[in-house]
Amino acid sequence: MSWADILIQMARYFPAFVARDGTQNLPMIGLISRRMQCIYVDREKKAPAAAAAAGTAGVSGAGVSGAVKRRMLLTQQHPEQELRPMLLFPEVGGM
Repeated sequence: MSWADILIQMARYFPAFVARDGTQNLPMIGLISRRMQCIYVDREKKAPAAAAAAGTAGVSGAGVSGAVKRRMLLTQQHPEQELRPMLLFPEVGGM
């Protein structure tokens, strides 16, 4: 995957992503990612950061997958909240 893939998907669907925690603090990119309702992940402390981002602290399975699952359930249970679609890119180890 490349930045071009992300830009193409953003232009078409403006989806949310799972993003590195530091992304939310970058000028302009941070603002855009917050508006996109991204789930932020601290790669050093995966489970606590993902839980905090998704409001799942103390919930079983509150790692990245738990945060994504909670987001999917919220989308299904509360369509009136108009949550953005979630686009997931798999990561390859060492990148």
